[in-house]
Amino acid sequence: MLEEVELEILQVLNHEDKPMRANQISILIDRSYQLVGRRTSKLRDMGYVEKTQEANARYNSITELAKEIYFS
Repeated sequence: MLEEVELEILQVLNHEDKPMRANQISILIDRSYQLVGRRTSKLRDMGYVEKTQEANARYNSITELAKEIYFS
């Protein structure tokens, strides 16, 4: 079972429907970007978030698996 902050992260990624940096997510859920970064890594390991690298920035996207489980 996911913790509240992890569900909030997935909700933002699902709603925004675009790759986002940890600091962008953190502003929307009023949490630190460090916490968001740690939790998105956990969500990645669970198969719910995909991380991509562009230049010097990492972006997070919600996976189809997470959409099916939590938003369908």
